[in-house]
Amino acid sequence: MVTPDRNLLTKGLRGFFHWPFLVVCALALTFRASAEPSFHAELAPDSVGAGDSATLRLIFTDLGDVEPPTLPAVTNATIRYQGVSQQISIVNFSRSTSLIHQYQVQAQNPGLVQIPALAVEAGGQTFTSAPLTLRVGQGFDISRIGFLRLVVPRTEVYVGESFPVEIRFYYRETPARQAPPTLKLDGFIKGQQTVENLPPETITNLLYSVVRWNIALTAVKAGDLSLGPAEFQTLYVFQTQRRSRGMNSLFEPLFGGGEQRQLTFQSEPLTLKVINPPAAGRPPQFTGAVGQFHLNITASPTNVAAGDPVTVRVDVTGRGNFDGLRLPDLPGGSGFQLYPGTNSFTPADPLGLSGKKTFEAVIIPESPGVHSLKWPVLAYWDPSAKAYRSDADHPLSIHVRPGAQSQAQPVGTVPGPAEPRTPPDSVNPKLELPLLPDLGPLVEASPSRVTQPWFWWVLTFPLWAYALANLAPTWKQHWDRNRRPSVRDEAERRLTALVRSMQEAAASGRAAEFFSHLNEALQERIALAVGGIAGSFTAEVIDQRLVPAGFTGENAARLRALLDRIAEARFSPDSSTSELAGLLTEAESILKALERLPRRA
Repeated sequence: MVTPDRNLLTKGLRGFFHWPFLVVCALALTFRASAEPSFHAELAPDSVGAGDSATLRLIFTDLGDVEPPTLPAVTNATIRYQGVSQQISIVNFSRSTSLIHQYQVQAQNPGLVQIPALAVEAGGQTFTSAPLTLRVGQGFDISRIGFLRLVVPRTEVYVGESFPVEIRFYYRETPARQAPPTLKLDGFIKGQQTVENLPPETITNLLYSVVRWNIALTAVKAGDLSLGPAEFQTLYVFQTQRRSRGMNSLFEPLFGGGEQRQLTFQSEPLTLKVINPPAAGRPPQFTGAVGQFHLNITASPTNVAAGDPVTVRVDVTGRGNFDGLRLPDLPGGSGFQLYPGTNSFTPADPLGLSGKKTFEAVIIPESPGVHSLKWPVLAYWDPSAKAYRSDADHPLSIHVRPGAQSQAQPVGTVPGPAEPRTPPDSVNPKLELPLLPDLGPLVEASPSRVTQPWFWWVLTFPLWAYALANLAPTWKQHWDRNRRPSVRDEAERRLTALVRSMQEAAASGRAAEFFSHLNEALQERIALAVGGIAGSFTAEVIDQRLVPAGFTGENAARLRALLDRIAEARFSPDSSTSELAGLLTEAESILKALERLPRRA
């Protein structure tokens, strides 16, 4: 009997179980890490209808991260970039990574769209794609679905005027989904926007449903400006005429069974003539307000002592550009000192074209007497009448006392000494009392009320109450005078917060926020230096009030440059972080120079 060799059997089994590993290793030796780098373009489909879209894919294989190339302009089509994707594939043990830039090619009219060969620099080499051709047929007639229309109240407006614009969508079929319409603007600022459904209208014997978007616009520059076009992107699902058969027909109710089309409706652009209010006849109080406004002014209290604050409330009602309304400075020699206040706006319509703007300010009389203050006077341009108008309420009549006076003490008559009383010559015997032989036991006598402290408190309480009632007004006036510097302290605290916000905005590159805080900080510091309402100062205040107060010519030029840069930022707020850092340093220097000016009492 032959005994098997156990060691030989074990070796044979181990070799048998290791052969899959050897096969994998052999295949790995034949695996190539990547294919040859390449670039090519694909267009699918290559035939569409007018108004339809095809997809252009630029495929970069094993060329790393390649930026999307700029495509040349083509005729009869518009090309829009859609995004980038990445694809990894393994074919015949060859691994490749493709970067795909995708574009939408939307055909316009029947004919051909020629996409030329594209040359791209990547990986130190030049790659060129083959030219492509897109055939465009009659396509889809979008006019049978609906159309978009842009409506304005008139084609001539004024700089600073706010007016409504309508975007109307007339449609016969309701879209499955839609995005809010967009409006191309040049020289206009967009405000509030509303949407509403209108009654159906019949146009060329066809019934259309109508939806309207109302938008508030404000003209900011003069010239013949283009408004629009407006665009409205929708998604429609059209049911197919031929239904599927067999099992596929069961799934059509679940997945729609229709054709999806993305339709973009576009209106015709409009040309508006924007003109400046004329310089002839312009009132000196005009600050750019355009519309129709009315003033209502109240003051409280109207009977004060010299140096006490008076709160003035100015309500401006009407219709127009309320953002252009500013509270003017006090006239010279008015006898009052003006401190910065607040303002608020309450709209009367959804677009904010009408409503009420309220200003609150504090004025302090400087001398006693009866003061009649005719302030403020609102000057504005009325676009309907094409004329300047001025509105002013009745003058404020404020009685100013010389100040707190001490109360006069009551005057009384001191009585003279009483005449001595003479005892009677005789005593009536009937009034004589009998003498008691025994006085009885001794008892402890209680102290007299006159010697008790509470007695004198009760006795003098009317005097204390009388003195407190007469001294309370004097103490209140003294307390109010001590609280008055808190108005300036509050302004200083706001300035500190604004400078801190400017620093944060400059460090993070938020240009629009930086310029907004810079404008508020300059307005607050100028108001503290020369008096007035923060937010109402223009570049004219530099020569009229700051330079006479001791502001140097060099600082005046630097401040004027900052104000000009703020005005430019209203239309182009984009700035680099380095530019914002430089402007921050310049602004802090100007704010310190303004702080060194002698403060107005």
